[in-house]
Amino acid sequence: MTITGVELSLPESLYGVYFEFRRGSDTAVGERKTDLHPSDSVIPLHEVFEKQSIFYLAEKKESYYKKKVDLAMRAKSEQNKKKDLNLGEVEFDCSQYVGQRKTPLTLHLKGSKHSAKLHVEISIQEGGQQVDDESSGDENALESPDKGQAGAPTGDFSLEAYAQKQVIDKQKVSLFVSKYLQAQIADLEEAYNNLATEKHSLETQTEEWKELLKVKEEEIQHLRDQASTMVGSDS
Repeated sequence: MTITGVELSLPESLYGVYFEFRRGSDTAVGERKTDLHPSDSVIPLHEVFEKQSIFYLAEKKESYYKKKVDLAMRAKSEQNKKKDLNLGEVEFDCSQYVGQRKTPLTLHLKGSKHSAKLHVEISIQEGGQQVDDESSGDENALESPDKGQAGAPTGDFSLEAYAQKQVIDKQKVSLFVSKYLQAQIADLEEAYNNLATEKHSLETQTEEWKELLKVKEEEIQHLRDQASTMVGSDS
């Protein structure tokens, strides 16, 4: 995904503006820090985030299960050196863009006092090779074997060069498998964290209901005591 620009209402300049990209338990901080000055037009940017992930196709549906991405815009604070300014955040489902290339989006940041809007391009390649943008196509992609009989070298391709290429291909496979496993681990961690959050929420609700039930029981007992007292006084 590439952040191509930002629109915001600035009464004064902001310094050291950067972006955070969160998917599951992984957080990536952008490499660029940009100074933003008041402008009536889109301020051009070029911040690229790359991420490998696994998308699961929903059963009996032509869509993928949701996979949420969080983007946050922050800036250095002149008043508080220990804590950066939060300029807004946005959450969106990236699963709907699987198979698309450089799809333009406008994302409205929540919690932004500057009414910030991000302009981004998102690319998600199918096939389990990469789910990112601006990739070199070298490190993350698996090349097809050379054409020829049983993958043998052809033309002027020397035996030494062929042997070296085979080693490089193995390294690419190893790198791809490693990234694939890392993506699986990230997905499992996200699922675990979601379940843990839901479990905590249910436990909290249970405790609240117990407290409410206790209060109601006390109120009922109080009313019974009042009724007994009134019956006793009438007799």
